[in-house]
Amino acid sequence: MKSCLVLVFLLLMVFSGSGSVEAGVFFGGSHEIGSEETFRGDLVIFGSNADIHGVLQGDLVIFGGEAEINGEVTGNIVSIGSRINLQKGSRVDGELISVGGSLSRGENVYIGGQTRLIEQSLRLRNFRGLMLPPQVTTWGSVLSFFYQLFFVLIITFFFPRNVRGTGESVSREWGVSILVGFVAFLIFLPLILFFLFTILGIPLALLLGLVYYFGSVLGLVAIFYLLGKRVLEKMGYMEKEKIMGTAIIGLFILFLARLLIRIIPLVGGPLHFVITVLLYMLALGAVLKSRFGTRKSWIRQE
Repeated sequence: MKSCLVLVFLLLMVFSGSGSVEAGVFFGGSHEIGSEETFRGDLVIFGSNADIHGVLQGDLVIFGGEAEINGEVTGNIVSIGSRINLQKGSRVDGELISVGGSLSRGENVYIGGQTRLIEQSLRLRNFRGLMLPPQVTTWGSVLSFFYQLFFVLIITFFFPRNVRGTGESVSREWGVSILVGFVAFLIFLPLILFFLFTILGIPLALLLGLVYYFGSVLGLVAIFYLLGKRVLEKMGYMEKEKIMGTAIIGLFILFLARLLIRIIPLVGGPLHFVITVLLYMLALGAVLKSRFGTRKSWIRQE
């Protein structure tokens, strides 16, 4: 549990951009710091490789890629599902934390802080303490991520204004949105079940189910967008903010946070369940409160 808390702290520190002169966020490709170069700031890499031959004056956070360290990293290294290769004579002044990845180190490698290797079995604990096979939960998490990524791409492409409008509702009145979502959940499901028992009501049941499903998805995408927007604001990238890319960043961060919560011993499973329920209540409530992001009232004003 201590390792998880340290990892969360480091991630928040990196994304806040505290003390950085520069900050680099990269998706795909390969990124190199030459032997005579010095990069001042944090380096955040998604699904790509980093070759550090010179000096990185900051933290390195890498998701699903590979990092080759031949030089020096003055901050921390946080690896999520990535491979870290510390070559002979390389240096890391801070902590080195690897979740669900691999680490290799050559001779005369210096690591100033602690080295923490966290196995990412992604085992889900239910309330009875039972555990699902790691393969089931791992593939389920991966499929869930790409399922959500698909809807992020579709929703932000066709309904960008609705996403922004719903995001504003989440930001301004998240507590009220959760309450509205809870009440809607209590109303929607009984109505759907009631209509399913009548032949004439089946189309209404399907319509209500579609509204409920689309509303939840739109609300989740808006939450991803809002989270990504907050991160970009911290890093000074707001002038380049694009709704699709911003929502994808938020999806990455929230997916990672929920992943870390899952592997906390004993309380991880129940806590993850509660957070998931609250997210869906918030998503649905914000959509209904903002009238699907249009920010219009449900009652016509004369």
